[in-house]
Amino acid sequence: MIYAVINEKGGVGKTTLAVNLAAGYALRGRRVLAVDLDAGAGLTTWYGVEGEADVADFILGDGPPVEYAVKVRENLDVIPATKAATINLEYDDAILTDRGRRRLKERLRRGRYDVIILDTAPSVNVLTVNAVIAADAVIAPVLADYFSLRALVELNADLRGYRRLVGRGVARVGAVVPMQHHAGRRISGEVLEVLMSGYGAIVAPAVRTSVKFAEASSYHRTIYEHDPRGRGPEDINAIIDFMEAA
Repeated sequence: MIYAVINEKGGVGKTTLAVNLAAGYALRGRRVLAVDLDAGAGLTTWYGVEGEADVADFILGDGPPVEYAVKVRENLDVIPATKAATINLEYDDAILTDRGRRRLKERLRRGRYDVIILDTAPSVNVLTVNAVIAADAVIAPVLADYFSLRALVELNADLRGYRRLVGRGVARVGAVVPMQHHAGRRISGEVLEVLMSGYGAIVAPAVRTSVKFAEASSYHRTIYEHDPRGRGPEDINAIIDFMEAA
């Protein structure tokens, strides 16, 4: 399965979710590849990855994904991003054509991974289009605020636009994940009600508010390593269970 973690609004916990979903699947014995498609390189920085190759080399290259990946944990590889190369890639003719927009999908299918997680930029660009074409499903993290809800509506509209642009094969939203959920805050409850009424069956278990995620990133750790008995691993595991039952 290939999952693209997407929200066109920044600061919603997209990379937090991508990093820890990848780690959670790996701990279950799955062979996992995490791909950083964001020029901000948040996933790359979180894992503290330094590689000879980056995602631009991978997309424009010929070899299988493993040749461009860095092993970061047992069962878990990362294809990193670098700012300059990723920005330049967004304007490369090789991925701007109709064939080019499908290049990431073609490249990823050459791998031998059980799960692939794509971490995307908080913007609409050609790499996002490549991601939704490559993915089997989109995972959309949403904060408990109006702007995040609006971004979710816009994401669905953009996915419909991509389908008109490229035809069949564009992933649909398979899971909406409430991030930084706080049961004691009225706004969290209100947003969750809106999500349930509008998206129902695809609303995944929430990731509760926890400073442990931010701490984990500063130490280049996953939440499973930084707070193994805390609520963070429980929440990520619940989302994986939800995705596997879908």
